Amino acid sequence: IFANNTMEISKRFTLDYGLRASAYSILGGDTYNRYTNGNKTGSIALSTGTFGKTYFNLEPRVQFNLMLNEKSSLKGGYARNTQHMHLLSNSDPGTPTDQWIGNSYNIKPELSDQISLGYFRNFEDSKYQCSIETYYKDLKNQVDFKNGADINSSPDIESELLYGKGRAYGVEFMVKKTQGKLTGWIGYTLSKTERKIEGISSGNWYNAKQDRTHDLSVVTMYQLSPRW
Repeated sequence: IFANNTMEISKRFTLDYGLRASAYSILGGDTYNRYTNGNKTGSIALSTGTFGKTYFNLEPRVQFNLMLNEKSSLKGGYARNTQHMHLLSNSDPGTPTDQWIGNSYNIKPELSDQISLGYFRNFEDSKYQCSIETYYKDLKNQVDFKNGADINSSPDIESELLYGKGRAYGVEFMVKKTQGKLTGWIGYTLSKTERKIEGISSGNWYNAKQDRTHDLSVVTMYQLSPRW
């Protein structure tokens, strides 16, 4: 469920804000084990047709656009996002695996709080556009395999998981050509994505699988004719 509103406070200042609500319920028909640091501490049996634990989250967001003049603007915002499905990745070169798993009594929804601020400018009547934007994202309830996890023969994959926090931050640059037969853009991102989970990497920050320190994108399009 979500609601959103755009408010034009003045000719130069626009505010966009909203709220999203999401819920995820554990369904019956199975037995769910509880773990602490990988050690089983109990189990919960749910009969078919019943509801177990329900995770409910509110996700506010707000974004502003400030026109500095006819050619440039300043944009920024804050957003909270909730993710109920989690990607488990094993980087073992012998048996690399990726699998998705939902919330449970052990796995909580992943939460992210992101703030961003960017400067945007147009040149030659918007024929060319350039921007620079920076962001910081705080991550909670991150999931990863513990050191030496036995993912092939373990009867319950959740016994091989540990939980902690994460962070992602960086700066993005983009130059875009929007008019003429030849259009496209060049984008470059300098970023860092890390996790910190007790029991992994001696409790220190380590690079997440999603970490891409340098990312360069070059896209070009050429219109041969009105049809092609």
